Amino acid sequence: MGHTLTSTVFIVDDDVAVVDAIEGVCRLMRWPVERYSSAEGFLTSGFQSKSGCLVLDLQLPGISGLELQAKLARTARDVPVVLISGHANVESAVVGMRNGAVTLLQKPFNSSQIISAITESMQRIEGNQPSLQPDTTSTRSLLAKLTAGQRQTARLVVAGRTNKQIASELGMSVRGVEDRRKRLMNHFNVRSLAEFVGLLKPLLERLDLDLH
Repeated sequence: MGHTLTSTVFIVDDDVAVVDAIEGVCRLMRWPVERYSSAEGFLTSGFQSKSGCLVLDLQLPGISGLELQAKLARTARDVPVVLISGHANVESAVVGMRNGAVTLLQKPFNSSQIISAITESMQRIEGNQPSLQPDTTSTRSLLAKLTAGQRQTARLVVAGRTNKQIASELGMSVRGVEDRRKRLMNHFNVRSLAEFVGLLKPLLERLDLDLH
C-alpha cells in the first residue's frame, strides 16, 4: 500500500504530538517522512532535490504557514500543500485555497482525513490528477440545487458573518442558522467551515455569481 517511495511527506509543525501522530500514519502507509518545527528549517533542508508533498501548519514561529506556501508558489516549486490548523479563520482558509492548497484540515483531524489528503497530494505528484482545480462543474450543480434561503445563508457564511449576524439579517434563530449551516456543509460534502469557504468563495469570484 502507499504511493511512490521516492515521494516524501514533509511535515512542518511545531506541535510535537501532532507531528508524531501524522508521522505514525505515514509510516503505516510506507510514505517516507521528514519533519521540521519551523518554515525556516524546511527551507534550508534541501527539499528542492526531492519529490514530495507538504503538511503545513498555519501557525508557526517565525515565517507563518501561509507565508511559506506563498513563497513556494512564487518560486513555482511544485509541492502540493495540505494545510492544517487548530485556529483557521475564513480569511486564512480562502488565502490558502487560492494559493493552491489541496485542502485545509482543522485540528483535531483523524487518520482517515490526513491519509485522504496526503493520498491526493501524492496523486498530484504522480500526475494522476487531470487538473489541480476543484471540480467546479459539480460545485455549480450543487449550488443550483439550493433554495433561495440556503443560497443567502451560503453567501453570508462565505462573507465571514457569524451565526448571530446571519440570524439577525435573515430573521432566524441562531439555532436555525446553525442547523442550516450544518445542512449546507453536508450538501457540499465538506468537513469544516474553512473547507466550505475554500470551496465556494474562489468559485463564486471566478463565476461572478450573485447569491442574493
